[in-house]
Amino acid sequence: MANGRITGAIDYYDKLTDDLLFNVPVAAFTNLSNFVVTNVGSMRNYGIEMSLGLRLFQPSTEGGLNWQADFTAAHNTNNLRTITPFGGTALKILTGDVSGGVGTKIQVLSPGVPVNSFYVYEHIRENGQPIYRDVNGGTIDGVPDGTINEQDLYVDQNGDGIINQSDLRPFHDPAPKWILGHSSYITRGKFDLGFTLRAYLGNYIYNNVASASGDYRELSAGNSPYNLHNSVLQTGFATQQLQSDVYVEKASFLRMDNITLGYTFNLGSQSARAFGTLQNLFTVTDYSGVDPSANITPLNPETTSSVNGIDNNIYPRSRTFSAGISFRL
Repeated sequence: MANGRITGAIDYYDKLTDDLLFNVPVAAFTNLSNFVVTNVGSMRNYGIEMSLGLRLFQPSTEGGLNWQADFTAAHNTNNLRTITPFGGTALKILTGDVSGGVGTKIQVLSPGVPVNSFYVYEHIRENGQPIYRDVNGGTIDGVPDGTINEQDLYVDQNGDGIINQSDLRPFHDPAPKWILGHSSYITRGKFDLGFTLRAYLGNYIYNNVASASGDYRELSAGNSPYNLHNSVLQTGFATQQLQSDVYVEKASFLRMDNITLGYTFNLGSQSARAFGTLQNLFTVTDYSGVDPSANITPLNPETTSSVNGIDNNIYPRSRTFSAGISFRL
């Protein structure tokens, strides 16, 4: 449109995938390994992708202001339709290993919910804060036991009076609901400026760094104390609560991936350009961990293992400064 100053595209997709591959645990002595890669079910992905290009300013004279801006937006809905676990008829497969516990898994594959949804207990809260105290007043021989256990902390989802694996529930998923992008390229005279912004909206992360070390147990265990995660100052947990939904955090963010400023000049009979570039300039997020994009990659419609969303002490992204001069012969 407008003689090429406005361009864009809108795409809608709806993809059904059968014979999903997954590394499924099997019973002991039934296979050469504890796991086997097999087909486990079917999945549906549908969504919309949009792009918009704008030439906001066009120079009327040489050296005038020129500004090209591009925007992208993508929304995806993921749903696991059916599941047929290897060697059984269970309606879910646990996945998502976490540190801090032996064999603890924090995600689930289950029909009707997104792939790799977090599988956690609903923590009872007061004034928005998770509780950690003896609530049910349990007694031993008529004397209050003073112990704090799952019955005190978590919601009894099925109302049977017992807190166990049946009270775990799918709770959010790591895939962002929207992925937004923007890039701009601006020139004026001999100067040029380019930058890229990226945003994820609606994604969640399980903060395994906090859940593995956010309790006071190491201070009284007789071992050499370790660094505790500062979340313990808000929760007051004396023991690990690995499967609490407290550690499933909203991780929407806005990040400036890079920005480059350049200047073109004449060096004798040659044309030269000096430039400086900053990568990973800033990230705006409410996530308490190191990186709100922890282990999040675009979902591969042929497998169930591409989206993780578990922040397990990943190495922080570095901020890079670079500069140079290029010559045009």
